Amino acid sequence: MARFRCSFCRTPEKPWGIEFEADFPQCPRCHAQGLAVVIPVVKVHFYAPDSQGPIVGAGGRHYRVACSPAFTNPNGIPCTGLPSAVTCEACMRTQEFHKAEDLQAELTGGILLE
Repeated sequence: MARFRCSFCRTPEKPWGIEFEADFPQCPRCHAQGLAVVIPVVKVHFYAPDSQGPIVGAGGRHYRVACSPAFTNPNGIPCTGLPSAVTCEACMRTQEFHKAEDLQAELTGGILLE
């Protein structure tokens, strides 16, 4: 199964549309289909700041993948430090993600960046 987002089915909590898993890009809620409306969602992981993390980023800062702390090679795996761009549900359940999400909301005045 793949993960999709229906851009027709927007809610206050999901302003970019609801997400769902399916074998075919057809929204289970409104039944819209096609890649112009129902968009494939790529799993994007969260880089959690960690002074002992195995991944060294810009400026020598250390990070780890939030859902897989032992993961050491992010090459080819979509990862970001921007909470609003994260789609990995396991990463979104971590305490580090929630801290970063709160900080992003504070810094942007609640405006979501994506």
